[in-house]
Amino acid sequence: MAWTHRRILYRAGQNRFILHYSGQADVSDLDDYVLFDISADAPGFTKTQVMQLQGQAGGLYAVLEWDATTDAFICAFPDGPLVKYPPPFDREDLVAGDMIIDPIPTGTTGDILLTTFGGAVGGGVNIDAIIVTL
Repeated sequence: MAWTHRRILYRAGQNRFILHYSGQADVSDLDDYVLFDISADAPGFTKTQVMQLQGQAGGLYAVLEWDATTDAFICAFPDGPLVKYPPPFDREDLVAGDMIIDPIPTGTTGDILLTTFGGAVGGGVNIDAIIVTL
């Protein structure tokens, strides 16, 4: 049995997206699951910024990264209560205004990836984000 995914993406403007993702684990983990695929979801754009982000992991640990030759860390959701990353973000190296920006490492695609650790039957993750593309 594989993971069960539910991904809803609403285009709220030319370059603004509202993303809701809910995933239910089987006995495996996700490894670089493409949560936001910029080439499919926003053709013509090459960079993403996260304007608002919240998530909750249950029974596992979830990590969001930008896809690149060496993926760039966005944030993590440990097993437990809802974690909110509203602006202003406190990560000075990745902040432009009120957004976490893709640092554009070597080989970047602009995609946002989800990886989980400790997945077991009944575990899962919920993520809500506002993503801006450039």
